[in-house]
Amino acid sequence: MQDPTVPPPGDEWPSDPPPTPRQDHAVLAWLALEADLPVAVQRLLLDALMAWAPVMGPYLFPTEPEAGVDCDLGQVLEVIWWRRSEQAVDAPWAQKVALNELCGRLGLVLATLRARRLPHHLESPGG
Repeated sequence: MQDPTVPPPGDEWPSDPPPTPRQDHAVLAWLALEADLPVAVQRLLLDALMAWAPVMGPYLFPTEPEAGVDCDLGQVLEVIWWRRSEQAVDAPWAQKVALNELCGRLGLVLATLRARRLPHHLESPGG
């Protein structure tokens, strides 16, 4: 008898569906409101959520990232950026505008996080 925890030869386990927009929204809300982040990053995340409000509504339901609270924040944000950017391609015009604004704001968050990780001598032209 075959082990039921191993897929039959030639078969693969079905992959989990990607997170929904609502799940990504909840993770961004958690990052903006609950995560231990610099104030500038939190404000940019709140700006991103405000840009998304015409599509997602004004209410925030924070949820920790599936990878846990100690996950790579940059990676989480980048994956959300890619998913929502892809969603914008086929979205109706009003949603496309909001999603593109969201992605632009998330890009600012990512740039801010990357700038904070630079070695001190690379942060300033004179340094």
